[in-house]
Amino acid sequence: MKRKNSNNLTGARKKPRVHLNEADSVYDQAKPYRLVTAKFPIDALTPEWSIGTNRPINEPHKRRLLQIFKESGVLRRDAEHRLQVACTKAQVQQMLNYLEQEGSQTQSAVGVSQSARQADVEFLSFENWSSVVGGKAELMAGNHRVEALKEYLRYSQSSEAERWWVCDIYDRDELPSHLHIKLRANREDTILPDNHGQIWTELATFSSNDEELFQGSNKEIENKMLKYLGLSGRVKFPVRRLVTLWKNKNWNLMITRWCQFPIGQATFNISTFEWMASRRIDDFWFAAFDQVIEVVSQIRSQFSFDVQLTDWKKLAGLPQTHSREDVQGLFFPDVESNDEPCPSSTRPRDFLSNISDDIYHSLYQFILSEPTRRFVDIQALLRTTKQDGKLMSIAMSHVSQWMNHSPTKVGDRDNNKPALRNDLIPALEKKYGEDAERKSIALQEQLLRYVQNNTKEFTNTTIDHYLQEYPGEHSNDYIKRFEHVVWRDLLSIVLDFAGPNLQHECMLRFNAEDTRDINSKPSSTITQATCDLICSIPEVAKNPALQSTIAADKLYAIMQPIILRWAVEQCDEALERCRKVWKPSMVTLVDAERKKFETLLEDLRLPDPSVSPPAASGIDVNEPRRSSRTHGSVEEHGPVKSNMCGPTSRSNSRTQPQTAQQLHDLAEVTTGTLKERRKLHRTKQRAPQNTQPHNLPESSKQTRHVITGPRHWRQRVPAAQSRP
Repeated sequence: MKRKNSNNLTGARKKPRVHLNEADSVYDQAKPYRLVTAKFPIDALTPEWSIGTNRPINEPHKRRLLQIFKESGVLRRDAEHRLQVACTKAQVQQMLNYLEQEGSQTQSAVGVSQSARQADVEFLSFENWSSVVGGKAELMAGNHRVEALKEYLRYSQSSEAERWWVCDIYDRDELPSHLHIKLRANREDTILPDNHGQIWTELATFSSNDEELFQGSNKEIENKMLKYLGLSGRVKFPVRRLVTLWKNKNWNLMITRWCQFPIGQATFNISTFEWMASRRIDDFWFAAFDQVIEVVSQIRSQFSFDVQLTDWKKLAGLPQTHSREDVQGLFFPDVESNDEPCPSSTRPRDFLSNISDDIYHSLYQFILSEPTRRFVDIQALLRTTKQDGKLMSIAMSHVSQWMNHSPTKVGDRDNNKPALRNDLIPALEKKYGEDAERKSIALQEQLLRYVQNNTKEFTNTTIDHYLQEYPGEHSNDYIKRFEHVVWRDLLSIVLDFAGPNLQHECMLRFNAEDTRDINSKPSSTITQATCDLICSIPEVAKNPALQSTIAADKLYAIMQPIILRWAVEQCDEALERCRKVWKPSMVTLVDAERKKFETLLEDLRLPDPSVSPPAASGIDVNEPRRSSRTHGSVEEHGPVKSNMCGPTSRSNSRTQPQTAQQLHDLAEVTTGTLKERRKLHRTKQRAPQNTQPHNLPESSKQTRHVITGPRHWRQRVPAAQSRP
């Protein structure tokens, strides 16, 4: 049954008709510049472009085309699969004159070749191009088809007469540059799509010919990019992020340089680079890009070839200071270490396979000549997660407030936000003078490397809330973070590098105090590691109820006191049984660890569960916090057997076996305590203090960050939606 028109039933007005926007295809636009369509010898084509740089051959795509040729045949006469070729009008005329003289063709001039252009079956034959014209024509689009055809002809043992493809030949001198680029842009699903790096290169080429082309509002630039780059048909293409990157001056210049090399084109991803640009730590990323560009530029200059990403990955596996054995093991693994390789020595098939033996050996000598030359693992850098990048930016925001009274305020929609390290320069000038700019980059490098190496410590459930608590009037609350080693060491890096030049009021005391004198709170990662391991078990990972934030919180609350009690008991029992047989250093280690676990257990401050536990609401929320986030505590429970030195020789009178009800009560108390601690945390957040950094975008200050449990510190939720 047909569906009735709802508009007719409701009496609603019909929407006005939208004018149909028709557009000519790129082939129709380029038709006036097409000289002729002809059978062209594939050996007389060159993939080197006169404008821009062609992409390297993608071997998997070439193999896919070869398989299509084997299964379905070669569609080299099909109009949809014609190659796009550019040469001069004089070269085509020379070929037509030759054909006329030979008498095999009747076309005498380009101007009268219209019928040949439109022919569907019979085409002009330019198969003698090499002997008549001599030079090679520019292959604008179809390089993979040509290489796959060559492979197919070898496979089928076909004659030399089959080495041709029907080509649309355009006037290289008259064809506009924007059509030149459009003709070579592969956008169809049946053709290997341009990667993000190739698209950026095309964008940069357009801009080099017309600097005003991609200017204006974001929407105007977006529409122009869709039009000129033919991106409208690409599903979920991140064109808005592309516009954001394009309007960022620093990243525009860097990406354009980066994409001049195959490694850059292969690794450039619009979404990844866009979030990297948003973190305001450009110099940290750029330092790695510059090191790669420097090395690949040297190789291109001295050896006339471009290193591909797969080869660079192997080079990046060399130690930072590589020995002769390291380099020889990569280049000539089959040569004995005592022997000197020569150009004819056996080399791996899957490493730098596109260069000759002589160049290969010369590159080997080049790398040997400088053992400290660094091959940055750029893929490892680009695997940095968005969350880790955010953590690095937050840490830099804290440091910039330590060292600057008035950190730079930025607008949320500003495409060219200043670097966070700029706020370090005034304080660094007091120690380094005019060299402060360069030193700010070096300090940022040290800080971010430290944060990268201590991500788990910064995001540990017990202290992760410090990330969103910025310096304010309540200095005693802020400086409690330095009782934890990871924050104290971050402060030590700043003081060691910049000297006693902290500027914020709550940090001034550390200009005179030694950070080593700060009483450090002990910490343990056993509980967090255990919870992470439990969450990775397939039975848990596939169950959304067990993977929720609430479930993670409760798991941590339950496990923390149990694991700490287990650790204390094991250390106690082991020390009693094994003290006499252990080395003094081992006794000292175990005793120190026992004290650490005992201190952590005492900090949880819960009564003996054998006594009726107090209701969670009975906890004094006005009691000063000994740590910023705690999960409750219990007295010791039942004995845990130890197998370290034989059977347990005594019974601990303080511990009795736990019942199921006691474990249930323990879970309820610890979870309730966690919620009460969060209430206290939120109460302090609402106090009149500066809990947001000055150097965050204005829109960010309208959102309060709420701690939501293990591995969920990164979530941002509006204050009205925060859960208790």
